[in-house]
Amino acid sequence: MNISQKLKQCRSAKNLTQAEVADQLHVSRKTVSGWENGRSYPDPTSLIQLSDLYHVPIDDLLRDECLLEQYDKAKKNDNKLKLIVRVEYIINIFCFIFGYIELFHVRGVHTFIIPTISIFNLIMLLFHFQNWQKFRRSLMKLAGIATFLVLFAINVTMTIFDQQFVSYFTRLEPSYVAGLAVGRIILLLILSLSGSVILLMWPFQRVFES
Repeated sequence: MNISQKLKQCRSAKNLTQAEVADQLHVSRKTVSGWENGRSYPDPTSLIQLSDLYHVPIDDLLRDECLLEQYDKAKKNDNKLKLIVRVEYIINIFCFIFGYIELFHVRGVHTFIIPTISIFNLIMLLFHFQNWQKFRRSLMKLAGIATFLVLFAINVTMTIFDQQFVSYFTRLEPSYVAGLAVGRIILLLILSLSGSVILLMWPFQRVFES
């Protein structure tokens, strides 16, 4: 008997409807139906909840090769995603460093490549990042906003005291001032966001796990 048949049999034995099971597990009735029809499999947390709800040992439910294969595949995908996030995080660190080289034109360096790469990498990193649940807490939300604002204020202050930039800015024709100001603000925003990601989205907590 496969797991879908077991789940359906256990539910019937408890005289529960799919809707009642869905309410207990805080999922949709369609999700429960998918489990019982073999279209999908419950995740480990849901499986534990089903075991408790039906008073059936979890080992009995796990004796299904398809389910074990599904869990193994999900684990491999999860590990692959973690690796991608770590690589993108490291790239972000380099972009952050080179962003300041661009900001202060160290050794005359001036290029739009670094900001462009940084924006693209930040989008991909935020898209792949998995641990968003920690930002559901109000304290973490405030920490994120505060970190960004503090970094932005520091970057603006450094720009104001950058004599080379101020001197160049004041010599510009009025028609070029707005464009330079907008470009500078965009770069400062990118650097502030990049720095916030470095401080708040450390992805190596479980680097030694298999």
